Amino acid sequence: HKEFRFLMPALPPTLAAAGGALAAWQADPKTAWRTRRAVALVLLTQIPAAAYLSWWHQSGTVAAVRHVAKLAVEGKVNAGGVFFATPCHQHPFHSHAHLPSRVPVPMSFLECPPASAEGRAEHEPDEADRFFADPETFLDTRFPRDGADGAPSHVVLFDGTSRDAGMKRWLEKWGFEVHKRLFHAHFAVDRELQAEVLVFARPVAARYAEAPETRASPETPEARHEENKQDEL
Repeated sequence: HKEFRFLMPALPPTLAAAGGALAAWQADPKTAWRTRRAVALVLLTQIPAAAYLSWWHQSGTVAAVRHVAKLAVEGKVNAGGVFFATPCHQHPFHSHAHLPSRVPVPMSFLECPPASAEGRAEHEPDEADRFFADPETFLDTRFPRDGADGAPSHVVLFDGTSRDAGMKRWLEKWGFEVHKRLFHAHFAVDRELQAEVLVFARPVAARYAEAPETRASPETPEARHEENKQDEL
């Protein structure tokens, strides 16, 4: 997303230059055909690309958060909640986890704030860097087995990360198994070889209680009196 942000200032002059060229071609009967071919070429290439990149390519991160929200509604998110063991800001997170039952969904992810904001030196690795350098050591430190079950009930990660030997050992220690495989890309992308998003789950006894239903209070004295009569009956 940062690369796109830096390219945005070039978009207005580029569109103006392209529009000027199309207008010049259209004004001359001898070159008007160029305008039609240029527009047809743009439509034939950009519409399929926009559809594929919007609906399929790298869609697993959005689907994963929606699936987590569904699990929370069903009362299956327990203990330490959901941990996203993916590069920071890969998922839409709470913006796609709105729940009609208002069940709390504890979620955490690998953070990568600027060094100045975190109070560390520029050359020091952030949380995400430490995780990918040694997943098992990082997770053992973050979720120690000290008697308190603070580990998450679900872990979300890319298929490439799941093949790391240390990651496998940590998942096995806590009894995690693959709960859901979600399509992400037709070919592996980025450093984690992202082709699928995997949701791991483990059996946990505790469950979060659903928020109690609230009943609107009557707006008139007559309605309140009628409600009290019903409660007495």
